[in-house]
Amino acid sequence: MNGETLKRLRKEAGLSQEQCSEVTGFSQSMISGFEKAEFPNYEYIIKLYRYLKKPLYEFIISKEELSKIFGIKPDYLDIIKEMNKLPDNMAKRLLLNFLDLTELLLDSKGH
Repeated sequence: MNGETLKRLRKEAGLSQEQCSEVTGFSQSMISGFEKAEFPNYEYIIKLYRYLKKPLYEFIISKEELSKIFGIKPDYLDIIKEMNKLPDNMAKRLLLNFLDLTELLLDSKGH
């Protein structure tokens, strides 16, 4: 995941950095920095994820790429949306574990 992904998701939702600032509590300059970063702030990712109500995997990898890695139908990945109901600390732990798992899977597939 990188800042470009966050920028794309924000723009797809029709939000400016200023509007994201109001929603997430992070300053506009911090959001600008996150969108340029190779590894953005996880707290911001979780807040943006909850506001946009998009599946978590969209913040990490495309649905199509992920379905190929796991060898399952893309529609099955929507279960990750349920993470939106979890407390922030649990969602952060799951996100970090998911990132680790994705990295391991990509490495095992030679990506």
